[in-house]
Amino acid sequence: MEGSKQNQSVFPTPHKGGVEQLDQEMIRTFRPWNTPLHLLRRYFGEKIALYFAFLQHYLKWLFAPAFVGLAVFIVVLTTEKHISDVTICLFSIFITIWATLFAKFWLRRNAVLAHRWNMRDFVREEQELPTYEGPLEVGFNSPLGFIPLDESKYPNTKAKHYPEDARCKKYLMSTPLFGGIISVVIIGTVAIMIFRNINVYFSAFSGIINGVFIVIFNQLYNNLAIWLTNWENHRTETAWENALVVKKFSFQFVNSYISLYYIAFVKDHLSDCLEDDCVYELGYQLAFIFLLQIFWGQFQEIGLPYLIARIKIRMEDSATVRQSGEVKPIKSIEYQAKLTPFEGTLLDDYNEMMIQFGYVTFFSSAFPLAPLAAFLNNIFEVRVDGIKYLRGTQRPHYQGAENIGNWQNRYGFYESWICHHQLCRHVLDC
Repeated sequence: MEGSKQNQSVFPTPHKGGVEQLDQEMIRTFRPWNTPLHLLRRYFGEKIALYFAFLQHYLKWLFAPAFVGLAVFIVVLTTEKHISDVTICLFSIFITIWATLFAKFWLRRNAVLAHRWNMRDFVREEQELPTYEGPLEVGFNSPLGFIPLDESKYPNTKAKHYPEDARCKKYLMSTPLFGGIISVVIIGTVAIMIFRNINVYFSAFSGIINGVFIVIFNQLYNNLAIWLTNWENHRTETAWENALVVKKFSFQFVNSYISLYYIAFVKDHLSDCLEDDCVYELGYQLAFIFLLQIFWGQFQEIGLPYLIARIKIRMEDSATVRQSGEVKPIKSIEYQAKLTPFEGTLLDDYNEMMIQFGYVTFFSSAFPLAPLAAFLNNIFEVRVDGIKYLRGTQRPHYQGAENIGNWQNRYGFYESWICHHQLCRHVLDC
C-alpha cells in the first residue's frame, strides 16, 4: 500500500492516450492560439486548464497592441518630435482602454468555461494541511471559518482551531521585515541609478545589472515569503496560497517597477537623463529588464528542471559504475520519477504573466515594442508550459477550480492603477 501511494505521487494513473494526445497537440503540433482546453481539463483538472485558458486569452488579446506598438515605434523613429509625442499619447490611451477591455472579457470567458465545465459555485472540500497546528476545540471548520458549538450538546465534535488574533500578531511581526526588505530594494535600485550618472562605462551596463538585481531579490524573497506563509499557520491550501499571492505580488510589484518609476517621475528632477531624454532612458531600461526576465523565466521553467534531472541521472550512473561496473539504459518510467515534483500551485506562472502585463501596460509609451515582445514570448510560453507540465515535472494531481483565484483581484488592481498611471504621466509630459 505504501509503495502504491509513492508510485501514484510520481505518475498518477492517466487517461489512456491522454498524455500522448496532449503531447501531440501542444508540443509536436505547435498551435498556441488553439490550446486543447478540453484535453487539459480531462488530464490535469480545471485549475491548470484555466491557467492555459487565461494564457490563450492573453495571447490573442496581445495581437492588437503588439502590431499597433510596432507601428508607433516606426512613427517615432521616422517623424518629427511633435508628431511622435502625439502618437505616443494616443497609444497610451489605446493601451488603457485595451487593458480594461482585456480584464472584462476575461471575466466573461472565465464564466463561460465555468458554466461549460459545471464549475459554477464550486467549493473544494479541502483537507487540513499537515503543518496546520492548533488546540482542539468544540466545533468544526468550514469555508467561512471555525464554527463553535455547544459543548454540552456536541462534546465529541472537535476540530483544530488557530485563533485569528494570533495569526494577526504574526502578520504585524512580519510587516517590519517586509518593510526592511523593500527599503533595501529601493536603496539598491536608487544607488544603481545614481552611480550610472557618475561612471560613463557603468551606465552602459546598468540596465543589465538592475535586471540581475531584480532576479536575485525575487528569488531570495520568494524563499522568505514561503517561510513566512508557513509560519502563519494556515489551515487549507487555498488560504496558504492566497496569503502567498499577496506577499509575492506586493514585493515583486515594487522590485520590478521601482527603477522604471524612478526614471519616469523622479530622476528628471534630481539629475540628467541619458541623452537628456528620460523617456529614451526609460525605454532603454525597460528593454533590458523585460528581455532579461523573459530569458530567465524560460530557463527556470525548462532548463533548470532538465538540468536537475540530468544531474540526478549522472550521479546515480556514477554510483552504479562504482558498484557493478556497468550502466543499464534508463527507462521512461524511471526518468519520470527523477523529475522535479510539481509544487501544487501555479503562483510562479501567474506571477510571471502579471509582472509582464505591468510592463506592457504601464511603460509601453516609453517602449512601444513591449507588447510585441510579450506577444512573441507568450507564443513560446504556451509550448514551454506544455513541455514543463508534460515532460519537465511529475504529473500534477487533478484539481478543480471555478476561476483563477486571488489573481483575479490583482488584475482589478492593475486596471485601476493603469488609469491613474497613464493620466499622471501624460499630465506631466503631453
